[in-house]
Amino acid sequence: MSGLTAQVSRELGTIDGVEDVGGHVGRALTGDQIVDVNSSTLSVQIGSDADYDATVAEIQDVVGSLDEAIKRDVVTYSQQNIGDVGTLVDAEAPSSGDNLDVLTGADKPLVVRVYGQNLDTLRREANDVRDIVGGVDGVLDPSVERVPEEPVLAVETDLAEAQPYGIKPGDVRRASATLLQGITVGNIFGEQKVFEVVVKGAPKVRQSVESVRNMLIDTPSGGHVRLEQVADVRIQPSPAVIKRDAAERYIDVEANVSGRSLGAVATDVEDRLANAEFPLEYHAEVLGQTTTAQEINLVRVVGFGFAAVIAIFLLFQALFRSWRLAGLVFLTLPVALVGGVLAALIDGATLSLGSLIAFLALLGIAARNGAVLIDRFQQLRLDGVQAFGAELVRRGALDRFAPTLTVAVATGAAVLPFVIVGNVAGLEIVNPMAIVMLGGLITSTLLSLFVLPVLYLRFGAGAQPEPVAETPGPYGATAEPMHSDRGVTTTIPERSRQFERAPGRTNAAAYQQGEGGSPGRRGE
Repeated sequence: MSGLTAQVSRELGTIDGVEDVGGHVGRALTGDQIVDVNSSTLSVQIGSDADYDATVAEIQDVVGSLDEAIKRDVVTYSQQNIGDVGTLVDAEAPSSGDNLDVLTGADKPLVVRVYGQNLDTLRREANDVRDIVGGVDGVLDPSVERVPEEPVLAVETDLAEAQPYGIKPGDVRRASATLLQGITVGNIFGEQKVFEVVVKGAPKVRQSVESVRNMLIDTPSGGHVRLEQVADVRIQPSPAVIKRDAAERYIDVEANVSGRSLGAVATDVEDRLANAEFPLEYHAEVLGQTTTAQEINLVRVVGFGFAAVIAIFLLFQALFRSWRLAGLVFLTLPVALVGGVLAALIDGATLSLGSLIAFLALLGIAARNGAVLIDRFQQLRLDGVQAFGAELVRRGALDRFAPTLTVAVATGAAVLPFVIVGNVAGLEIVNPMAIVMLGGLITSTLLSLFVLPVLYLRFGAGAQPEPVAETPGPYGATAEPMHSDRGVTTTIPERSRQFERAPGRTNAAAYQQGEGGSPGRRGE
């Protein structure tokens, strides 16, 4: 693997547009990747001025030229992080190897977990469970989870061969561990640092299995004997990680489901497992996180979706105080997303996380523009400035023209640089989002300035605006609106007008005389 990693690194380094290549083999002792030394990761840095798509295509060609027995994948850093938490990538479920359920680590919908202690027995019972699960109607391609393994050097003392030499198993274990792995015998202090002194065999001792077999072991009588004379030295697979759940070791049996609901299949599997016999301290159970939870999550998502749709519609109705206008604005919201869809199709982009974010943002902008525009039409009618008709619609649209256009231009200017830069390294999410935003801003702006006014003129005649009840003013009085010919509303509290009444006049007479003149003028 070290040689293969170095070879691929050199080939990737010769690609135009690749600035640097780095990698690591295996995993650190405290690392989060469950891999062995037969696994490596290469990180490729692409230049900012390079043709991103062409460079990625050449990288994929180099990786694709490897032997078919080598499992490989080319992903961006952002896609890797998204895949690590089980998020949908390109509108599809993560592929095999990524966790469909980040809590259980399973990548198939139906998972039966077999618990036990001995690995060999656990594997045997897992194979039996696989046969049980495969007999259930609706189960497709059941398989036992492959436990990651790594090759290890096993040294097993042959007691019959070691006895004539007076060598015990502990002697073999200590000698082989010292020569192959090393042992700390002390420390050296110097220059305010501490250095451990480790005694271990020369590199040629552990160069191959044959060299280990020829390693000399001291005998109690002062002689030497080769390791292969008293022990069996061989390469054997060993688990790279020991998985445990609730302090018990486990192996998962995974399967797809087709033709039946996941809950029904899981129920049948549980019934068959209840009648199966397992050795003492071994049992199997269907994981709820990957069966009923998925169906519950689907119902929950659909329920939240309907609840959000109803809430949006009711908010529109509360704003306009009209079911007709609420339905008018609500039904036009999907039209605002048409531009974003067309822009994504023209660019050839798939439905990614950035695109979904852009669609949500466009939906919010379209909802705000439509709500403010219709509210402006209603306010003009309520104030009596303009009667319902083409002139009212034209005036309301002109009032909202500058604010709507300003929002569109400002938002477009913010995302335009990401479109100009293109699909470069680091912008795998932002670039599709910017493209969808620009296309959607065009249709949402046209919808707000031209389509909604026409629809309001056609369907808004019967939606009479209702005045909003005023809150009590000072001294418990209410404020009454007064309209001028310029459409400016002035409110004068009732009690304030009482101070302007002529002495000796009744309230009704004084109010009637006050209407003929200016608010601050006394009636004669």
